[in-house]
Amino acid sequence: MKSENRYGLIYGGVSILWSLLMYVTELNRSNYDWVVNLISLIIPITCMVMAVNEIKAAQSGYITFNQSFKKTLAVIFIGGSIAAVFAVIYMNWIDPGFMEFTKNKQMIKMQEMGLSDDVIERQLAQSEKFYQPQWMFLFSIVGILFIGSIFSLIVSAIMKKPNPEEIA
Repeated sequence: MKSENRYGLIYGGVSILWSLLMYVTELNRSNYDWVVNLISLIIPITCMVMAVNEIKAAQSGYITFNQSFKKTLAVIFIGGSIAAVFAVIYMNWIDPGFMEFTKNKQMIKMQEMGLSDDVIERQLAQSEKFYQPQWMFLFSIVGILFIGSIFSLIVSAIMKKPNPEEIA
């Protein structure tokens, strides 16, 4: 199995396990959700680094930026697709109350910003249509690919090591 496929599957699987752990422990509803989100970012980065290291080892320690970027983006796409499908399953069937929790949290933040009740109601009503499964999946994929592309660029820039014999 190609390393990008293997680490994409690992990323997707670990993301699912992480989400379930957060559900069981209710850490996803705590005041430490920033820690949960930070750890959620470490998972794909680790999988990208591991995939690149495996490819470098197979190529005598060398990898170009282009090769690295393609491989890390594949890891993100595979793992992110699995995570996005699971996110829809999670929010619709495993923990449907999580959406209501998220909406209430948004409402509290808007109140803290000093928005009027009318403005808050309008904004929440507008966002309601995006809580449909097809929109949640689409936004999850787009978000994962956007953030993943940035991480892929960074990881590839750091880990590239072109073969000097090929450059000459």
